[in-house]
Amino acid sequence: MHKTLLTLLLITIVLLAACSNGRGAIEASPPTAPEQVPSGTPLEVKPTGGNNVVVVFKRSGGFAGVDEEWISYADGRLTLNGEPKSNMTAEQTLQLVSQIEDMGFFELDNTYLPVNTCCDRFSFELTISTDDKSHTVRTIDGAEDTPAEFWEILKLVMAHLDAQ
Repeated sequence: MHKTLLTLLLITIVLLAACSNGRGAIEASPPTAPEQVPSGTPLEVKPTGGNNVVVVFKRSGGFAGVDEEWISYADGRLTLNGEPKSNMTAEQTLQLVSQIEDMGFFELDNTYLPVNTCCDRFSFELTISTDDKSHTVRTIDGAEDTPAEFWEILKLVMAHLDAQ
Protein backbone atom coordinates (compact mmCIF):
# COMPACT_ATOMS: atom_id res chain seq x y z
CA MET A 1 0.00 0.00 0.00
CA HIS A 2 2.76 2.41 1.00
CA LYS A 3 4.66 1.64 -2.22
CA THR A 4 1.54 2.30 -4.34
CA LEU A 5 0.93 5.68 -2.67
CA LEU A 6 4.54 6.68 -3.17
CA THR A 7 4.38 5.68 -6.83
CA LEU A 8 1.16 7.68 -7.34
CA LEU A 9 2.71 10.69 -5.60
CA LEU A 10 5.78 10.57 -7.84
CA ILE A 11 3.64 10.25 -10.98
CA THR A 12 1.55 13.23 -9.85
CA ILE A 13 4.66 15.35 -9.26
CA VAL A 14 6.07 14.45 -12.69
CA LEU A 15 2.78 15.28 -14.40
CA LEU A 16 2.44 18.59 -12.57
CA ALA A 17 6.01 19.53 -13.45
CA ALA A 18 5.35 18.71 -17.10
CA CYS A 19 2.33 21.01 -17.11
CA SER A 20 4.11 23.96 -15.52
CA ASN A 21 5.52 26.88 -17.46
CA GLY A 22 8.99 26.24 -16.06
CA ARG A 23 9.02 29.47 -14.07
CA GLY A 24 7.53 28.25 -10.81
CA ALA A 25 4.02 28.51 -9.45
CA ILE A 26 3.84 32.29 -9.50
CA GLU A 27 2.96 33.71 -12.88
CA ALA A 28 4.62 36.91 -13.96
CA SER A 29 2.33 39.61 -15.20
CA PRO A 30 1.72 39.30 -18.94
CA PRO A 31 3.95 41.39 -21.18
CA THR A 32 2.48 44.70 -22.15
CA ALA A 33 2.31 46.08 -25.63
CA PRO A 34 5.00 48.57 -26.43
CA GLU A 35 4.18 52.15 -25.68
CA GLN A 36 3.29 54.11 -28.79
CA VAL A 37 5.77 56.78 -29.78
CA PRO A 38 4.01 60.19 -30.03
CA SER A 39 2.97 61.40 -33.48
CA GLY A 40 5.26 63.66 -35.40
CA THR A 41 7.59 63.50 -38.36
CA PRO A 42 10.14 61.01 -38.50
CA LEU A 43 10.87 59.01 -35.41
CA GLU A 44 11.12 61.38 -32.50
CA VAL A 45 14.31 60.41 -30.69
CA LYS A 46 14.81 61.87 -27.25
CA PRO A 47 18.51 61.53 -26.40
CA THR A 48 18.03 62.43 -22.74
CA GLY A 49 15.26 61.24 -20.49
CA GLY A 50 12.90 59.75 -23.11
CA ASN A 51 11.26 56.44 -22.30
CA ASN A 52 9.55 55.51 -25.55
CA VAL A 53 9.95 51.89 -26.57
CA VAL A 54 10.92 51.52 -30.22
CA VAL A 55 12.10 47.89 -30.47
CA VAL A 56 10.87 44.86 -28.53
CA PHE A 57 12.48 41.53 -29.40
CA LYS A 58 11.33 38.34 -27.70
CA ARG A 59 12.94 34.94 -28.15
CA SER A 60 11.77 31.87 -26.27
CA GLY A 61 11.83 28.10 -26.42
CA GLY A 62 14.41 25.72 -27.69
CA PHE A 63 15.77 22.74 -25.83
CA ALA A 64 17.19 24.93 -23.04
CA GLY A 65 13.96 26.88 -22.51
CA VAL A 66 15.34 30.32 -23.39
CA ASP A 67 13.12 33.26 -22.42
CA GLU A 68 14.48 36.67 -23.46
CA GLU A 69 12.87 40.04 -23.90
CA TRP A 70 15.07 42.83 -25.23
CA ILE A 71 13.67 46.35 -25.17
CA SER A 72 15.34 49.28 -26.89
CA TYR A 73 14.17 52.79 -26.05
CA ALA A 74 14.34 55.89 -28.22
CA ASP A 75 16.90 57.48 -25.89
CA GLY A 76 19.30 54.53 -26.38
CA ARG A 77 18.56 52.58 -23.19
CA LEU A 78 18.54 48.81 -23.62
CA THR A 79 17.15 46.19 -21.27
CA LEU A 80 17.19 42.39 -21.21
CA ASN A 81 14.35 40.86 -19.17
CA GLY A 82 13.94 44.18 -17.37
CA GLU A 83 17.61 44.51 -16.41
CA PRO A 84 19.64 47.41 -17.85
CA LYS A 85 22.25 46.50 -20.47
CA SER A 86 24.82 48.79 -22.00
CA ASN A 87 23.31 51.79 -23.72
CA MET A 88 23.29 52.59 -27.38
CA THR A 89 23.06 56.12 -28.64
CA ALA A 90 19.72 57.52 -29.72
CA GLU A 91 21.20 57.79 -33.21
CA GLN A 92 22.08 54.06 -33.24
CA THR A 93 18.51 53.24 -32.24
CA LEU A 94 17.10 55.51 -34.95
CA GLN A 95 19.45 53.98 -37.52
CA LEU A 96 18.39 50.42 -36.57
CA VAL A 97 14.69 51.25 -36.83
CA SER A 98 15.26 53.04 -40.14
CA GLN A 99 17.10 50.00 -41.57
CA ILE A 100 14.33 47.68 -40.40
CA GLU A 101 11.69 49.90 -41.96
CA ASP A 102 13.66 50.07 -45.24
CA MET A 103 13.80 46.25 -45.30
CA GLY A 104 9.98 46.11 -45.47
CA PHE A 105 9.12 45.16 -41.89
CA PHE A 106 5.85 47.10 -41.84
CA GLU A 107 4.61 45.24 -44.94
CA LEU A 108 5.06 41.79 -43.34
CA ASP A 109 2.10 39.82 -41.98
CA ASN A 110 1.65 39.73 -38.21
CA THR A 111 1.98 35.97 -37.87
CA TYR A 112 3.82 33.16 -39.62
CA LEU A 113 3.03 30.04 -37.63
CA PRO A 114 2.62 26.49 -38.91
CA VAL A 115 -0.27 24.31 -37.81
CA ASN A 116 2.15 22.11 -35.84
CA THR A 117 4.28 24.23 -33.49
CA CYS A 118 5.74 21.19 -31.76
CA CYS A 119 9.11 20.34 -30.45
CA ASP A 120 11.81 22.57 -29.04
CA ARG A 121 11.56 25.33 -31.61
CA PHE A 122 12.46 28.91 -30.88
CA SER A 123 9.63 31.40 -31.15
CA PHE A 124 10.36 34.97 -32.15
CA GLU A 125 8.34 38.14 -31.72
CA LEU A 126 9.58 41.49 -33.00
CA THR A 127 7.74 44.77 -32.48
CA ILE A 128 8.89 48.00 -34.06
CA SER A 129 7.28 51.33 -33.16
CA THR A 130 7.84 54.63 -34.90
CA ASP A 131 6.14 57.95 -34.40
CA ASP A 132 3.14 56.99 -36.53
CA LYS A 133 2.91 53.20 -36.49
CA SER A 134 3.65 50.03 -34.59
CA HIS A 135 3.88 46.52 -36.02
CA THR A 136 4.54 43.08 -34.54
CA VAL A 137 5.62 39.92 -36.35
CA ARG A 138 5.58 36.46 -34.71
CA THR A 139 7.06 33.23 -36.04
CA ILE A 140 8.95 30.10 -35.02
CA ASP A 141 11.94 28.18 -36.34
CA GLY A 142 10.96 26.08 -39.29
CA ALA A 143 7.86 28.08 -40.26
CA GLU A 144 8.02 27.59 -44.01
CA ASP A 145 5.93 30.63 -44.88
CA THR A 146 8.14 33.12 -42.99
CA PRO A 147 9.61 35.43 -45.64
CA ALA A 148 13.38 35.67 -46.06
CA GLU A 149 13.09 39.41 -45.34
CA PHE A 150 11.99 38.68 -41.78
CA TRP A 151 14.97 36.40 -41.15
CA GLU A 152 17.30 39.10 -42.50
CA ILE A 153 15.68 41.68 -40.20
CA LEU A 154 16.03 39.27 -37.29
CA LYS A 155 19.74 38.78 -38.06
CA LEU A 156 20.20 42.56 -38.08
CA VAL A 157 18.42 42.97 -34.74
CA MET A 158 20.30 40.10 -33.11
CA ALA A 159 23.67 41.40 -34.37
CA HIS A 160 22.78 44.83 -33.02
CA LEU A 161 21.87 43.40 -29.61
CA ASP A 162 24.91 41.10 -29.50
CA ALA A 163 27.14 44.15 -30.06
CA GLN A 164 25.83 45.65 -26.83
